[in-house]
Amino acid sequence: HRDLHLSIRRQRQMCIRDRYYCTDHPDSPTSNRKPGIGMYNKAAKDHKIDLKKSLMIGDSFCDIEAAKLCQMESMLVSTGNGSKTKKMTNINPTYFTKNLLEASLILKDAQ
Repeated sequence: HRDLHLSIRRQRQMCIRDRYYCTDHPDSPTSNRKPGIGMYNKAAKDHKIDLKKSLMIGDSFCDIEAAKLCQMESMLVSTGNGSKTKKMTNINPTYFTKNLLEASLILKDAQ
């Protein structure tokens, strides 16, 4: 992740402030395990973020579902699980992109 952050920052002067992850076992999830929104609420508090004005970028159904629960827009990237996730009929992200770098270019152009 560090190399990805540096690459994005160098190429587009964008900075990823933080990243959050959950170590809960699927059989014993807390609200931090997606599609729970515990991590989103923590990030919102830590960085004074209005989630309704934010965009979630992810590669799984749980990422997109969590964004929906937070009333956020969502961007599904095809890397990782994204290609398989895109084939699901019950998923409807706001945007679909090839990878995180392409996502960063879209965000940069939208500023």
